[in-house]
Amino acid sequence: MTGALTALLLGTTAAAHAQTVRGVVMLPDSSRAAGVIVVARDANGATAARALTGETGSYELRLPAAGNYALLVLRIGFHPTSVPAFDIGAGESKNIAIVLRGDAIVLEAVSVRGKSVCRVQQDSGQAVAHLWEEARKAITATQLSPSGRKQTVSWIVYDRNTDLAGRDAGTQSTRSYSAEAVKAFVSLPPDSLAKVGYMSDDATGTIYRAPDADALLSDPFASLHCFRAEPPTKERSDWVGIGFYPAKDRGEIVDIQGTLWLDQKTLELRELDFRYTNLSEDFAHTKAGGTVEFMRLSTGSWLVSRWQLRMPRGSRQLVPHYTASLGARDEYKTVVEGLQLTGGEVTAVNRGAEVLFSSGGSTHDFTPALLAEDAKLAASCKADSAQGLPLALLRGTAFEGEHIGVAGASIRVTWRGEFKAAGQNSFTYTSEQRNLKSDATGNWYVCGIPRERIITVRATVGTRTSALVTVRIPRDRPSAGVDVEVPPA
Repeated sequence: MTGALTALLLGTTAAAHAQTVRGVVMLPDSSRAAGVIVVARDANGATAARALTGETGSYELRLPAAGNYALLVLRIGFHPTSVPAFDIGAGESKNIAIVLRGDAIVLEAVSVRGKSVCRVQQDSGQAVAHLWEEARKAITATQLSPSGRKQTVSWIVYDRNTDLAGRDAGTQSTRSYSAEAVKAFVSLPPDSLAKVGYMSDDATGTIYRAPDADALLSDPFASLHCFRAEPPTKERSDWVGIGFYPAKDRGEIVDIQGTLWLDQKTLELRELDFRYTNLSEDFAHTKAGGTVEFMRLSTGSWLVSRWQLRMPRGSRQLVPHYTASLGARDEYKTVVEGLQLTGGEVTAVNRGAEVLFSSGGSTHDFTPALLAEDAKLAASCKADSAQGLPLALLRGTAFEGEHIGVAGASIRVTWRGEFKAAGQNSFTYTSEQRNLKSDATGNWYVCGIPRERIITVRATVGTRTSALVTVRIPRDRPSAGVDVEVPPA
């Protein structure tokens, strides 16, 4: 079995003498808006260029030709902001500052039990249309890089065999990669997926595929699937979903059905869960499928943080068979032996020496000694876990130079707290934080940190302050580690 999520490293080249539009996107309070999508549309309404704003709110669009264009600014959780059309000449550059004006989308006012719709359009069910548009913004953002310094992404890819109960079957391999990546993982082109489906056989065996960003945003995907709003579940009480399933049976072609899950308050995309449909009778009971997790960095850019395909492993074997007419005899039958798990995880995102994201695995993480130490530290966190919330232990080291621990560093851990209504069309939320000091060897730990939240960590020693490090503790990990580098004196 092969999982078809392939690494693709892309570079970009700028065309000489292109028509350029650049500027800054600001919030109504004049602060800079990071991680919003600026789309240029031509006179026919077609998308001509797209850009993602960086931390300073800046954007740059290179237009393919002189002409008349309009700008549309997409911010997750808010209605779009439109910029009036303008003309641009050959080789001309324009500077257009943009102030976001779109009201917040209040999902509580939208029913999440609307009827299913086949192909999402403007006149589709209100809940489905709102959710799909917000998911599209985040998926689109994973394809764009903010202007400024390049980001280096490090990730691992693994293969692991289990039995049908999920227990390890003893075969595992892991490979590590690091590169400047625009799109880290791709599947077949959307038209090809629509034609051959998400599973096929060739000389090397059976290939299972997952939808990448291009596939999810494509017309073929929308035209071949129906969509419906999914309410929160017990396990995902603060998420809301947009479910999809094949619009029709297409013979032997294997398709997918699943759910794109969004944060119910911010409408930020969290996860894609799917399973394969129309598998053979031998494999149908295995619930083969996959998971793709999305995350937004503190810079505003998005990435696919984790993914996994679950594929059935089987072989043709002679098994006893009895019929009244033929009696007992052996015949070949496909026997399912277990699952192959193929997946990956982004372990770090760096911008020069600055750490933008860590998966919660510090430099010396998950050694037997540290896992034992985590167990001891976690014992002191029992009081924090009494609330029944999915809380975890976060630990790390404040260091400088060649990983030399810094004693007495001030550590600040911050995350998003609870939401509160701030009027009919807006909301606010509180930021929660923990302040602590590193010990004599530079180590620190803190209890009661929520899982599945964006957490930032910063260390300060005198006038020296580290870059913000972003981390998210997965829901299946009781602890995580993150190292923070303090600039040299």
